Amino acid sequence: MSMSSIVNIFGCLFESINILMFIKTYADKKEDDMPINNMLYYTIILALIIIVSNTFLNLGLLNFAAIALSAFVISCIYSKNIKKNIIISVFSILILGIAEIVVVFAITLVFGITAGDVVTIEDYKILGTILSKFFAFIIFKLLCIRHRNIYNDTIKTSYMLLFLIMLVTSVTATFLIFILQLESQSIFLHNLSVLSALGLLYSTFFVLYLYEKLSYQVEIEKNQEVFKQQIKAQSKHLNEILITQKELKKLRHDLANHNISIQAFFENQDYKSGLDYMKNLNCLSNITDDTIETGNIALDAIINTKRSIAQNKGIIFLTNIQIPENIFIDAIDICIIFGNALDNCIEACELSDTNIKQIKLSIVYESDSIICKIVNTAPKNNNRFLHTTKKDYKNHGFGIENIKFSLSKYRNVYRFTQNENEFILSFIIFNN
Repeated sequence: MSMSSIVNIFGCLFESINILMFIKTYADKKEDDMPINNMLYYTIILALIIIVSNTFLNLGLLNFAAIALSAFVISCIYSKNIKKNIIISVFSILILGIAEIVVVFAITLVFGITAGDVVTIEDYKILGTILSKFFAFIIFKLLCIRHRNIYNDTIKTSYMLLFLIMLVTSVTATFLIFILQLESQSIFLHNLSVLSALGLLYSTFFVLYLYEKLSYQVEIEKNQEVFKQQIKAQSKHLNEILITQKELKKLRHDLANHNISIQAFFENQDYKSGLDYMKNLNCLSNITDDTIETGNIALDAIINTKRSIAQNKGIIFLTNIQIPENIFIDAIDICIIFGNALDNCIEACELSDTNIKQIKLSIVYESDSIICKIVNTAPKNNNRFLHTTKKDYKNHGFGIENIKFSLSKYRNVYRFTQNENEFILSFIIFNN
């Protein structure tokens, strides 16, 4: 078997990988993901079809039609959207065709030969095959990156940088290897250089593939950690609410006893003692009739509980809440956003060395949106409130991340700012 035939086989296999990658990215999935075994089978089957088609149909229009039809059949196995599958199949073949035309044209310009020479002379044909696969891979990969919008901005930037560096160096190395082997009369060195170029082609693909997988795994682990911290936060909020309920139950029991005592004073016509008892009772009681009642059970429970904790720590807690009973934010997200935000406020107030410590909470419903502003006393010129101050930093410090994560479920605008002695969280959640 000639080296040209080996390059053609590996080139067809690489085309098959690119087409399957393109289908997997753009097709509507029937299930969460295609099993790796099925991917392997489909890749090999499509590669064999491309090899047979290239051999017998000699790169004509029928050849492209046969490959497109094969890609369409495989895309239908993977997806149920026929119209989209047709577009994906045709578009993938167009990319391969454009890549080959551009590379052939580039080789003719660089070496001053004709397009016929590129197709017939083995060395130029091998170079054209490998470089066309590189160029097609660049187009396919850029389209896939654009569609998937890889994970977050940091990963996307590093991925694009790695992508460009690897492709530029691999294409340059392939070209230089070809130039060097042209000057060599050794068949062994010639074959070795061709295999090295193929190795560069596949190495580039697999390095990027592994980087994507690792980045995806990192993102999953990060989300799982955030979710785990959210569950812990919810357990904490629930425990606080249960403590408050126990105190209310105890209060109801005490009130019954107080009523018995007051009734006894008045039955014995000891009005003075009865009035004194009631005055003492008012002095001892911290109960006021300023319980926040918005109609939203989750919001009321969180705000009342956190306010009680803040007031017990000597922190002034001011509220301005004007919202309807039923708002569009999920109860779990309400607990996460306001629970974490108010916990952070209380923590910052405790760290502050000012005499007057306060938290000001404003929630207003306007133009079908929730507008919220939370202002709290914070250490002067110190942003450490944004990060955990606890010794167990591995299991803390997720408050801000949890707030951002819950806000991201809705169309929103948020901002964290800090002046000399106040920290401000403001956000708007729009009703989609």
